[in-house]
Amino acid sequence: ELKLNNPIDDISNIMKVAKGTVKIELDNDKGVASGFFLKLERNNKEFYCLMTNAHVITKEMITNQEKIKIKYDNETKEINLELNEKERIIFCFMDFSIDITIIEIIPKDGIKDKTYFLNPKTDNNYEEFIGKNIQIIQFPDGKKLSKSEQKITERFTKIDYMFYHNASTIEGSSGSPIILKDDDKVLG
Repeated sequence: ELKLNNPIDDISNIMKVAKGTVKIELDNDKGVASGFFLKLERNNKEFYCLMTNAHVITKEMITNQEKIKIKYDNETKEINLELNEKERIIFCFMDFSIDITIIEIIPKDGIKDKTYFLNPKTDNNYEEFIGKNIQIIQFPDGKKLSKSEQKITERFTKIDYMFYHNASTIEGSSGSPIILKDDDKVLG
């Protein structure tokens, strides 16, 4: 039996992940989804980003320079973000195996506190993670920040970095961070 999304009343054991998990409110009543702030490093340079699914923030939305509202720190803070490739690096890719959008957060967005940005888990040996407990921190149906707990069930055999899990997610959970239980690094 799967545990349904449980509102997070005590976030002390996942404080950092809860602070960096965001509710994305799309313009023109297109809906609500989840995402998270992520710190990436490339060529010894740090990039601070918003990550979600490409079916949440689409290439069309980026082309049209739409605006989205991001609520974070358990919805105590918010920013309006313009999807403008001239000012920020934006990566949006969707195919059968990858469904991600990454948007650079720039100084004018006003997020000075870098503790909101989560670190990726870089020692991803998914074989050793099979059977391990995970948590998905999310805003299901755009409601209160919640978590779903279950296990990684198996690795996707054709692509090393993909895995299956049996944690519950529903509409509005797309783009949520997946972490190993008792870890604050993003696994997926």
